[in-house]
Amino acid sequence: MVEAPITAGPGQVTFGELQTNEEKHFEVYERERIKVDETKWLPFLRKNRWFDWIEVESDFAVEAGRTWSVDDPKVWEVVAIILELVNRILEALIRDKHEGLQTMLYGRMDYWEKEMDILGPEPEPDSAIILSLPFEQEISRSRGVHPCPWDWILDTTSAQWRERLIKLMTTVGWSFRTVYPAEAVAYTIDLEETRHTTMICISVQKVLDIMEADRTLGELCMMKVDIALTIVHEIMHAIGQARYRNDPDYDGNRLDLARSGIFCREPFLDGDGIAELGNNMDTHFFGGSKQLVPLAPQGVNAPPLSFVITEFPYASYTRIPHVPGSAFAEIGAMTVNHFVESTWVSKMLSESFWQDDSYPNKSENYFHRNFLFISQSPNKGGGPVGFEVAEVQDLTQMPFDYPDDAVVVREWHERNAMWNNFRDPWWPRYHFDWTWSPWGDRFSRRKLQWFADGFVQRDSVKCTSVARNVVTALPWKDQDLYFKMLPRMGAEEQPQWAYHCIGLLMLASIPLQQRQPVIGRYQQPGSWATEHTPSMEAAAVSHQDQTVYLWSTFGNVDDKPTEAGRTRLYDVLGTGREIVDFTQFDYLALFDRLLQHMAMVRVVVHSGFLNALRSAKHNILKERQDLQKKYPGRGHTTKWLSRWHFEVPEYSPQLSSFSDGSWVEVYIEGRNL
Repeated sequence: MVEAPITAGPGQVTFGELQTNEEKHFEVYERERIKVDETKWLPFLRKNRWFDWIEVESDFAVEAGRTWSVDDPKVWEVVAIILELVNRILEALIRDKHEGLQTMLYGRMDYWEKEMDILGPEPEPDSAIILSLPFEQEISRSRGVHPCPWDWILDTTSAQWRERLIKLMTTVGWSFRTVYPAEAVAYTIDLEETRHTTMICISVQKVLDIMEADRTLGELCMMKVDIALTIVHEIMHAIGQARYRNDPDYDGNRLDLARSGIFCREPFLDGDGIAELGNNMDTHFFGGSKQLVPLAPQGVNAPPLSFVITEFPYASYTRIPHVPGSAFAEIGAMTVNHFVESTWVSKMLSESFWQDDSYPNKSENYFHRNFLFISQSPNKGGGPVGFEVAEVQDLTQMPFDYPDDAVVVREWHERNAMWNNFRDPWWPRYHFDWTWSPWGDRFSRRKLQWFADGFVQRDSVKCTSVARNVVTALPWKDQDLYFKMLPRMGAEEQPQWAYHCIGLLMLASIPLQQRQPVIGRYQQPGSWATEHTPSMEAAAVSHQDQTVYLWSTFGNVDDKPTEAGRTRLYDVLGTGREIVDFTQFDYLALFDRLLQHMAMVRVVVHSGFLNALRSAKHNILKERQDLQKKYPGRGHTTKWLSRWHFEVPEYSPQLSSFSDGSWVEVYIEGRNL
């Protein structure tokens, strides 16, 4: 380390006075960022609503970690700036009387069956809906009812909105927890026991990353805005729960707690899309659901490279059922991603934006964000939709003229031109070939590692769960759709065929599971409670002075499933029906029939994966035959193979097709490079 000189001559600069650009930028950030003033916050955000959490693991195998508390100045320094932004966003939505927040506060919550003449058949029994005022008015017009019975909502004032929001949030508390990969999670809890309907927990990993990781100013700003938007998202879930369970005097709450239970599935917004209030409001407020990319595996401290907002609903969001026949779920439907410029993130954290009278309605145009960089990716079925190259939009067609946009677009063109000059001779062709190869499906490749790990551990639950998931890369329950998604002669290869084949090999490598469900690692569903105790200011408030217990399952649901259904087989290349009596040999037979079908139609596929699959199948068949000789009857079906025989091959663009009785390497102009 170089020590700064103690003295310096006239006009000389000491080492101690030298600053990096990053240090200068941090000084500007500290001076010009939004100023924290908790006294102006909505009451439910303040310190007296926060609970502490001692960081512990579910199996208590290691020593407890730090106590996460807003009483810790280092923690509060991070959380306070985030909550300041959350407060400003909510106050803007109230002041502007935003239609989305209007729906959350006043929209009728009812059963789908009440509006079946308008909405059609309900997606599932007891489906709920929440209706915006424009949709209520549309219903009234279609039935010849004038005026609309809900037009009174137009007369409510911002002051009434604020009062109602505060009232609904009286049963919501705040704390910390391990909630990877989310930034925050809203937990539904028992109002009678804890005086709360919801506890919103902030991710300790995300806060710790801001506190201690070596991050650039731009990365830190992205992370803070990311958490703030997630908190707004979770508040929408909390409002829905509060209205459902603790808002008896409002006529717009027509769901029955006795009928739907404490964990009632969320309502469909205007009877459309997916029943997910947080994501639906994300779209109303911010233009879609945000994420920082890349999403790193748990325990990997990767910096965010881009702030992406995805228009919701989108095809790969499969955690919650959607309305049948929804356009967004159709094959070919576009998933639209917005790559958000850093100037918008900076704007959200800038005091000047919030004080600028030239933008009186702060929530207008998604908090004044034009859609400058858009990537559209078609739904090809069978898993997550990747990012296509983003296209720059025409500034003359933007709804607002923001000075920063022209600078951003000009600099993007300059840097893009420079980048393209370096990679034009090779990048587009190589990138396209890799993206649509089996190697390009990184999410599915990660599942292969989960399976391999589970196989070494002989974890039947993990392996069965992953194999059942991977084999559905092609929807073998739906014969028509299955054939549509198979590779075809003359068409670009899609990776789903390879992962479907891998799924068949997985199922042929592990014991058949005939129980429903298969209970694995834990004798009973793995669950545990985390304890959340009042912070110092919360302890001084009478209704906040109790320990709150939050229940959840052990581990990561993707990584450590606690149960898996029985293994199944479908005669998708024949009758299309489920086969009841089968062994692992039948999975291998289906594998052979699929390759025969692909050979017959002379599809072109990547040689590396084809060869690796055929080699693994050969070894699996041989070992299964040996087990069949040793264990007569169906005894062999209960046995594991000695090892998992498939390994992902090294990437190669080489292609193969079937010709003259064998698979041969082929050359296609522009693809074999």
